[in-house]
Amino acid sequence: MNGNERREHILKLLSDCQSPLSGTALAKEVGCSRQVVVQDIALLRASDIEIILTNEGYLLPEKMKVSRVFKVRHDESKIAEELSLIIDMGGIVKDTFDNKFLGL
Repeated sequence: MNGNERREHILKLLSDCQSPLSGTALAKEVGCSRQVVVQDIALLRASDIEIILTNEGYLLPEKMKVSRVFKVRHDESKIAEELSLIIDMGGIVKDTFDNKFLGL
């Protein structure tokens, strides 16, 4: 496997994985040393591919999505304001529900 193929394989591994991959794990997977993986990651970053290093390993930023469930209590007149605030701050509203329907 040449360098370009190895880097493509590293990118595929990172994109397929849901959690960070260590340099050692990537090295075993592509059949090279951890230091070669570190150099390959540097080359990928230099070519404007964003790869994040965490204390657990490497990952792609799109794998770092966070979601939250907010439980709020207010009357219907405040719903539009609440949703607008979430969106104005860069959030995405995936779903809404009413506790009356849940028997709560």
